Amino acid sequence: MSKLLTIKQLQFFNNPQKQSKTFVFIKNINILCNVKSIKTTVMKKMLLIMFFMTFVSVGAFSQSNDQDDAVYQVTSESARFPGEGNEKEKIMKFITENLKYPAAAKAAGVQGRVIVKFIVERDGSLSNISVVKPLGHGCSEEAIRLVKSMPKWQPAKNDGKAVRVSQMLPIPFQLPKE
Repeated sequence: MSKLLTIKQLQFFNNPQKQSKTFVFIKNINILCNVKSIKTTVMKKMLLIMFFMTFVSVGAFSQSNDQDDAVYQVTSESARFPGEGNEKEKIMKFITENLKYPAAAKAAGVQGRVIVKFIVERDGSLSNISVVKPLGHGCSEEAIRLVKSMPKWQPAKNDGKAVRVSQMLPIPFQLPKE
């Protein structure tokens, strides 16, 4: 018996008045088994494709492991601002010595902080500098200028290897009290 449906059989199959006979009809021409085997075949092909893609991606990862361009959020050793002593104090000292308060912000009495995001590269240089939380009146531009002028940092490390890491730094803008 052929497992292909003719137009007459399809009309019978799709007839809602004969729903009780539909299952019998399917069973008689082995469509139920055929549908299961089709699903199994499709599933096997999909699993094979997924399995293959996994090996391709793992192979690509292992080949580019030495030139890892991933940007980490968390590392075993954090990137550090250069110099001896407390890191927060060193950064604040650099900011207070090098920050040039924008004239427009002074005139408008703008105070607050700008949050800057950047990447510390494997060699300690800073890249992809951008403002996450702006303040306005030229403060964002000054914060970017300030971060660009920073010396090279000590890079972050994972398993003893220098890696790229994303950092955020709040830059305070406070007018002197009169």
